[in-house]
Amino acid sequence: MKCNDYELRACRDSVFDHLCDVWEEAKKTSKWAEEIWRKANTLQAVAQYWHTTADAARRQKAIGIMTDGYEFYLKKKTADWWVDDFGWWGGFFGDLSDYTHSFPLAPPFDQANLLAETEYCYARMMKNLDPKQGGIWNHVGDGGEKNTVTNGWMLNLASNLFNWKGGIEYKNVAQAQYKWLTTGKYGNYAPPSWHLYNSKKLLLWLPGLTNASDTYWSGDEGVLLRGLTPYINGIITDPYIKKELLLDSKNLIITAISTPNGFPDTQRVMHASPNPPDWSNDLATGKGVFMRLVARFAYQHNFFTDKAFEETFRSFVETTAESVWCSRNTTTKDIAPNWNPGFGPPREGTLPTSGELWPQVFQTDGLDALNAAVQIRGA
Repeated sequence: MKCNDYELRACRDSVFDHLCDVWEEAKKTSKWAEEIWRKANTLQAVAQYWHTTADAARRQKAIGIMTDGYEFYLKKKTADWWVDDFGWWGGFFGDLSDYTHSFPLAPPFDQANLLAETEYCYARMMKNLDPKQGGIWNHVGDGGEKNTVTNGWMLNLASNLFNWKGGIEYKNVAQAQYKWLTTGKYGNYAPPSWHLYNSKKLLLWLPGLTNASDTYWSGDEGVLLRGLTPYINGIITDPYIKKELLLDSKNLIITAISTPNGFPDTQRVMHASPNPPDWSNDLATGKGVFMRLVARFAYQHNFFTDKAFEETFRSFVETTAESVWCSRNTTTKDIAPNWNPGFGPPREGTLPTSGELWPQVFQTDGLDALNAAVQIRGA
């Protein structure tokens, strides 16, 4: 999709500015005290923007949003939340630690406090470890599940903490997490069969004994790759194994951005899920998560030296980023839930009518896509 006013960095600045406004409006809604993971997801996008913009005034605005979000987290972190919420917050603290090694920030975003908060998130997640069959429960009770997102973030936190401060416990947990995700094995337990991927080689929402449900969402792919970065860089020492893991990761990315088996439509614009086929119920937040985390993975692991990959991936990211801007509401400046209106507007009744936190979610997703395009232009 093309439009006359698209210029990547200026458009990204505009989306960020509007996100700041939307954030303030969201604080006035009845749902603000809920959905703590969405705030961490927004802060991950804001932190990446802060890291890649040279605009001093907007960098300060980004610090303000992150400080505001952190103060919210401090008031809420001891409450009973779903366990993946702490994975998202631990991911934010880890990201900001990476970004501030060369650009230190004052407390509460100094390295010591970022480490302490990451350790807290790790400890909260470890409380839901299944000691018999492995994996981290997202919640325990009726309908409890061990999903890919929760366990992908746990792989990230354990690996990141090992690289950060050492310690055999973190290394052992990271290795156990990777083994459980890929084989289902834990200690002396081994399932009769195991599926991490569906028949198209995309991650299942619920890894396990069957892929009958075949549910898969774009954000899962990004979260697993985010977990694999510190695992590959710090836990894996065998160069052959590292090479194989990176090859598998590259294949996963290519599958995910392929048409028709992956997440983009025939115009190569990203969507959250391959279902329904007309994309009209595209409300999940995963596509922005995918753009942010997968582009970062490819950048960090030098995938752009592979010219075939570079051309395919760059075209996909650039096309999607432009479509995000060109499909926005030009009057309200809001990012649309469906980044490609050429495939039809959302069906009547699929968009929340109350407003609440959805504008923040959509605006964050849009910033993610534009962040990804800025990042690959630097590759």
